[in-house]
Amino acid sequence: MGDATRERHADHTSRWLLHHTHQTRPQTYVSQHRIWVRLRVVSVTVIQCFDMLYRYQLNFYTLLNDQTSQYFEHQRWIELTLARATRNGEKVLIIGHIPPGQVTTTESFGDFYVPIVTKYKDTIVGQVFGHNHEDQFEVVHVDGHPSGVIYIAPSVTPFLDNNPSYRIYHMDPKTYDILDYDQYHIDLKEANSLARQNRSEEIKWRLAYTARNEYNLPDVTPASWWNLTERFEEDQQLFRKYQANKRGRGYAQDNCNKACKQFVICSARSASKQQLLQCLT
Repeated sequence: MGDATRERHADHTSRWLLHHTHQTRPQTYVSQHRIWVRLRVVSVTVIQCFDMLYRYQLNFYTLLNDQTSQYFEHQRWIELTLARATRNGEKVLIIGHIPPGQVTTTESFGDFYVPIVTKYKDTIVGQVFGHNHEDQFEVVHVDGHPSGVIYIAPSVTPFLDNNPSYRIYHMDPKTYDILDYDQYHIDLKEANSLARQNRSEEIKWRLAYTARNEYNLPDVTPASWWNLTERFEEDQQLFRKYQANKRGRGYAQDNCNKACKQFVICSARSASKQQLLQCLT
């Protein structure tokens, strides 16, 4: 992708940002934004670097870009930004598009991502991604010792027969730690039924669940989410609840056999492709 295209993208997105609060690097498509006192959001967009061109195997250009100077510059920028935030006593919320633990990502991405977010786990207050159109999570860990949670929010678009969904995170106003989240959805079956009856009632967003209450979590620490994956193994009803929530309790409630269940649990326990493959073997 040419520099002119990247610059146009940077100009387009800058309209939503306060100029004195953000720094954008068009050549690598990463940015950081100070949104509150001592809280910095580090954003990685879908166009470059740790998203479509550097970590997504279904994009041919990944094969060309995996070892470019921009790739390593992006790694250095991430580490320098986290180190600077740590020195300044700031907290960091990481947001991105494609989660690092997906089977379609490159191994090199996870090889960098897991160690760096583990190193700065006391600085990072949250990691929020999307892409999958499903309600999921990935636990960041090293040898089974959890250090972070990647929250994967479902989509508004019903791409996978999922109900349209959005999420609201609750954060501690002083520490900025994520305390819980509320998951909302629209029931498409109900909406389509109203349409067939030619009823013009307003479609309603409803609270589907709150994370801690839904999964009986004492808190939303990495250890609690890791423990939830262990409970999935023994509690089939709990596992089915997670499967239903993945698609916003939408149409597709497919049967999940033993191999399927292993993949779902391994996906939740993996923040890198290497971890996922090791868990599955």
